[in-house]
Amino acid sequence: MKRLCSLLGLLCVAGLLPVAAQSIAINPKPGKVSEAEVSMTTYPRDTSAAAVVLMDNTIVMLQTSDVLELTKEVQVYERIKVLKEDGKSWADYKIPYYKDENVTNIKVTTYNLENGKVKQSSLDKKHIFKEEVTSGLYTCSFSAPDVRVGSVIEVSYKLNSDRYWDIPEFILQRTIPVNMVYSALLYPDFLGINKMSRGYITAGYKKTENPLVLRNNVIPQCSMITEQYSLIDAPAVPREPSNMCPRHYRCAIAFELAGITIPGRLYKSYSMKWEDVDKQVRESNISSQCMVKGKVLDPFVSHNEDEDQAIADVRNAVLAAVKWNGDFTMVPDNIRNVIKAGTGSSASINAIVASALNQMGYRVYPTLLCRRSNGFLASFYVSPEAFTSMILRIETPSGKVHFLDAAPDYGYLNIIDTDFLVEEARVVLPENEGVSFWENLTAMASGATVIVVTGELQEDKTIKGTIDLKAFKESSYMVKETREALGTDEKYFQLVEKGEDFEIISGEYQADSYSPNVGLTLEYEQQATATGEFVYIKPFLIKEHHQGDFPPGERHLPIDFPFKETITYTYTMQVPEGYAGRAASRQCILSAFRIQGPCSLSVPVDGRQYHHDLLHVQERHPADSGFQLSRLKDILGETL
Repeated sequence: MKRLCSLLGLLCVAGLLPVAAQSIAINPKPGKVSEAEVSMTTYPRDTSAAAVVLMDNTIVMLQTSDVLELTKEVQVYERIKVLKEDGKSWADYKIPYYKDENVTNIKVTTYNLENGKVKQSSLDKKHIFKEEVTSGLYTCSFSAPDVRVGSVIEVSYKLNSDRYWDIPEFILQRTIPVNMVYSALLYPDFLGINKMSRGYITAGYKKTENPLVLRNNVIPQCSMITEQYSLIDAPAVPREPSNMCPRHYRCAIAFELAGITIPGRLYKSYSMKWEDVDKQVRESNISSQCMVKGKVLDPFVSHNEDEDQAIADVRNAVLAAVKWNGDFTMVPDNIRNVIKAGTGSSASINAIVASALNQMGYRVYPTLLCRRSNGFLASFYVSPEAFTSMILRIETPSGKVHFLDAAPDYGYLNIIDTDFLVEEARVVLPENEGVSFWENLTAMASGATVIVVTGELQEDKTIKGTIDLKAFKESSYMVKETREALGTDEKYFQLVEKGEDFEIISGEYQADSYSPNVGLTLEYEQQATATGEFVYIKPFLIKEHHQGDFPPGERHLPIDFPFKETITYTYTMQVPEGYAGRAASRQCILSAFRIQGPCSLSVPVDGRQYHHDLLHVQERHPADSGFQLSRLKDILGETL
């Protein structure tokens, strides 16, 4: 802790930490939490914030010994103010590290204001927990003590490692606002460092060099380079509706060790090409377990002459023998062990399907991708850690090409999780079959939803009718996935009904196992609104979006559309005898509802059926989400 204090002090003296510029002026030295910080009740730049990062300092030092042995030390210091109940979750920490690394010098203090005085509560070391998550990967977990609304949390720790090539990313923005953030990378000049920045705001940057004398005959002197990044009053980048990965738009800098260069003595390249990544994949379980042969695959082989059905037969036979454990993974386990165990991850199930299809004469290759929720894959920034998941590219004997993720029951050929619909997926071929290549998975993605609503207006102004909904391809995936997550048809019907202006009386959910479509049939009731001789009816019962989905105010993140979708909505209403004649003197107003794709409206008036295709309906009557039976010529172009 003393070393961190002294380093922060030197940075302050050198003018590298912008101490006085931030909205909340604070003393950056650890332990110097002021009464003003503890007593503050709101952050003036964002009064809705549940918490604010008062200060975030991360220093990464790639150090060299006299004999050029490289090590890494990461020093972290954070100070966070809790402003609302939801902000208390920022008191929980989970630090990942590898087996050959060590997390030390953990110090956690909570500051609260009691009876006009600042009270400190320190974390007991017995409440620091270290556990192995997977083979070789561990986490260090702890929570700040006595955290309340109004608390200031101060956390510092150090991570030491020989993994000097594994440089942590500097994340300068968070889901909550940041008053001041400073990050620095220190390294000897014989290391080549590549950098990639992202985000919609630019961090302050400064680079300095200082000489370092080494006691050896190879390189007696080098320069220590310090690269500094800082932000003041960085706004929060929280999750926003219809955005897959807010993290991708927060200001951050990623690093890659490109190589080590000692003139006349040594050059070692750490930079990779995608061909190097392909080679690693070929030498791993990702490729080998997709090419397994033997009698263990006999129960899954299909002799169906219909290629699409043969693929479905293999997939269904595998899922009958091996239950999916719900995990989307990239590297399969040994498939013989998986078959024996009867359960496995998505990658393991895909590998079994691939091996069976390859044994049948199909050409099946692992396809690696980075999930959209993890951000865009930067193809110019090569790393084997760029990928998160594995699916299959299948080429049939007749030459047709399909993509398949065999594990989810709500998928199908070329119908995969919308999180996997990326522009750059890497198809890895065996070395003797050609060169690996990129595939655009968004090109195959589309969906369609057809909604047919019938209604009959009763004398008591109640509307009774049916809703028939059919979803196809990617649209069916989303319906099935949601229904599966909720667990019962009834809960799904409640979700359909939620926020809408009708009541479901009964319903039927229609979905075949492993198919490209799904259907719903619902019986509903709706109350029309009568005002004098006017009757108002809301024809759009199932809406894609609601007003609360996109609240007013500044939006930081773009909208991600999961796939191209056509929505066809047809509404037919019957009115009572003797009532249609009176409708001719009333006005028809469309709702404040936006339709993606074609929509048709059919209304019988005075014994005639008026029909019109409505495309890209815009806001016409924000206050009344419906239409009024009256003169239809404004919308339908008819003269009554």
